[in-house]
Parts: sequence; C-alpha cells; structure tokens
Amino acid sequence: MRRGHGRLGVVDREGGEVKYLSTRTSGPEARLSATYTAAAGEMPGKRARWLAERYCLYTLDGNRNPLRAEIHHRPWPLRPARAEFGFNSMAEPFGISLEGDPLLHYSERQDTVIWPLRLVADH
Repeated sequence: MRRGHGRLGVVDREGGEVKYLSTRTSGPEARLSATYTAAAGEMPGKRARWLAERYCLYTLDGNRNPLRAEIHHRPWPLRPARAEFGFNSMAEPFGISLEGDPLLHYSERQDTVIWPLRLVADH
C-alpha cells in the first residue's frame, strides 16, 4: 500500500498477530518492521485514553502544506498489547534514540467519519 511519503502494509495476519512493514521514502529514509497483538492484562487507564483519543487528523498535500480534518468515532476499545520489533530506524535520522519499553495498546477496527481536509491557516 502506498500512502503519502512512504510505503506501508500489513504483511501477514495470522493467529491474532499482525506483521507490519513501513518504509519512509520522502525525507530521511527509514524502515520499521514489527509484529504486534493484543495481550492479557488490565484495561488501559486515563493516561492511555488521553493519549489515544484524538478527534482531528493532520497530513500534508502535494506541496507539503499542512492540512487538518475533523474526525468522529466512538472511544477506542483499547486493550494492552505486545510487540516485537525486527528493526526500527524511524527516529534515527532526527537524532532520537528510542530506549526503554514502549507504551503499547491494541484496538480492533474502528469506523471513523472524516470531514473534508482544510488548509491549516497559520503554518
């Protein structure tokens, strides 16, 4: 699948695990390979919900102008998750070192209504 400035896709979905590959092709090239799935454990709390619940999205148009769209969906049915990373060089070109255990959550498919994209006024 091709989206914007990279390639991404679900390579395989087997036994509840999702194998995911992503390559950034615009700007500093980088790659990510991961396998993730829902895990057993307590439902995520307020912090996780605050981090996950966003009701607008941002992207860039062909001229790299920022665009924003309002979105609406039910609250994410978050569950704990686990992942194994084969490789992840997404942050390296920006001098960011990813350390420690990641904060991960999983959700089944979520239907979302998206309003039209609009140019962000002050950019």
